[in-house]
Amino acid sequence: LWKIQNNEKYVLPIDQEIHAAYTTFSSSIWKIDYQLGLRYEYLFRNVDAGSEMASAKIQVSTFYPSFHASYNLPKDQQLQLSFSRKTERPQDWMLNPYPNYSDGLFRSVGNAKLKPESIFAYELGYLKNLKKSFISVTAFYRATYDLISQKLVLLSSGEMLQTFDNYNKQYSYGIESMLNLTMNKWLRINATGSYFHYSIKTDFVENTSVDNNTESYYVRLVPTFTLPKGTIIQFTNNYNGPGYFAQFKTFARYTADIAIKHDFLKKKLSVTLRGSDIFATGKFKIEVNDKAYSVKQSILGEQQMLTLSLSYKINNFTRNMRQGENVQFEGSGM
Repeated sequence: LWKIQNNEKYVLPIDQEIHAAYTTFSSSIWKIDYQLGLRYEYLFRNVDAGSEMASAKIQVSTFYPSFHASYNLPKDQQLQLSFSRKTERPQDWMLNPYPNYSDGLFRSVGNAKLKPESIFAYELGYLKNLKKSFISVTAFYRATYDLISQKLVLLSSGEMLQTFDNYNKQYSYGIESMLNLTMNKWLRINATGSYFHYSIKTDFVENTSVDNNTESYYVRLVPTFTLPKGTIIQFTNNYNGPGYFAQFKTFARYTADIAIKHDFLKKKLSVTLRGSDIFATGKFKIEVNDKAYSVKQSILGEQQMLTLSLSYKINNFTRNMRQGENVQFEGSGM
């Protein structure tokens, strides 16, 4: 039975402003097409939790350069080279310094002093076009500074406290391959796989026995079937290998989703049925092994959801897609 604690009610004001400007320049030299980019960003964030220890004000000015180059080889082949600096800002709930109680032995608290991550990415890729298909292979190296991740602390009361902090650094390198293959009119296959090494360096974890250097992998397979009367069926299969972090490890995880779409009224009316985690394998497992304690956690999440959506086109207006948006099925055309 839950009891309302009036003294635990609160309002958390978060004031965040982001001002940015960017410029790009494109040209070619010696048959090499290239693009240079530079983005300036000013971040202001103020979390007012009512106490000096839990509140924080951050002002950050950062330049984000980028470089992309490509060279066309004979027989529809291309070499690609890129460098970019990116950022990943913490979610609002990660900044919340007020406790959230899961039970009598576990509570989580945000960290208003979290800094944005800074990511440097280097990539060298090869692309081969095969008429309606293509294959690509990319070698990459990524270095992340001020990595945001969970921090677990065992209190003297026996409670487990979860919070967030900025790691010193994480770096990873590996290879990623993508295949987009059109077999015929009714079958299209999109496959992605990656194998990589990563390492986390930190100084806030004590008494941990977890190795910070390890390898992992992931595989994604998406076959799409187009039936004679226009019905499209798509299966999305994801397999993520185990992951090892500063204080905990995650176990390998497989999930499968399905989506079925059919158009009516000369493609003006679209009906889409989606099912998630159709084999009920999406349980997320975490294990913490420390000299002072051991924790095993299984998270079920929103398993085996079924959703039905309808859309109707009133006219032939086509909205310009912004980068990163995707309202189609995986692999194109739906």
